[in-house]
Amino acid sequence: MKNKSILIILLLISELSVNAQNHKLWGGIEVAYGFCLGNNYNINSELENENKSLSFIQGTIGYYVMPDISIGASIGIRSYNTPGLNIIPLSFDIRYHPFNNKKIVIGGSIGNSICTNEDYIKMNLVRYIFVGYKFWNIKNRSIIPSVGYSFYQYNITDTKNTKHNQSKNSIYVKIGFIY
Repeated sequence: MKNKSILIILLLISELSVNAQNHKLWGGIEVAYGFCLGNNYNINSELENENKSLSFIQGTIGYYVMPDISIGASIGIRSYNTPGLNIIPLSFDIRYHPFNNKKIVIGGSIGNSICTNEDYIKMNLVRYIFVGYKFWNIKNRSIIPSVGYSFYQYNITDTKNTKHNQSKNSIYVKIGFIY
């Protein structure tokens, strides 16, 4: 828990320091909560009736390579209550503003977990897409609520040392604080 707190504090400090003067470089903190649509985690059948939820906090740094397209990277902490998994994914992030006023943002990310809290679970790709709307913009600081879809794959090694390929789909709501 102490390591998570240190990571969150470092993310907050780094995001606050990203406030670039050329308006091409940006950073932000995003917090989300969602529900898993389904999974094929069937090693322990009693888990099938549990509340399957997802929550995460992540920091993102991006750069506008074109006026409407931003690329960047994100790192954060994701928590899935079934199968009791906490991961730290590092992801490539892309965002697109389809209109000139830059109020609507469409984005996505693909990455991999750099560590997990369970030895018997090995993460593969973590992917998500979202659509958001910028409600508030004062001095290049914005609040952007959004909805999204998340998909991740992982391998579970059971007690017989057999690997099972698993996946999860989630829908989430997210609020981003962008600098």
